[in-house]
Amino acid sequence: MTVDGFSARVIQHETDHLDGVLFFDRMTSFESLTFLDEYSRYWSKSDD
Repeated sequence: MTVDGFSARVIQHETDHLDGVLFFDRMTSFESLTFLDEYSRYWSKSDD
């Protein structure tokens, strides 16, 4: 099967699940995760 675009991403994602590979395993750096800023804002508010 040959696919591209969104379908290719979905198939790769699901194949990774079957192989036990997580999204984070494929990342070279965690700095590109946008939720880290949101996470730190959430925790800094709860420290007050």
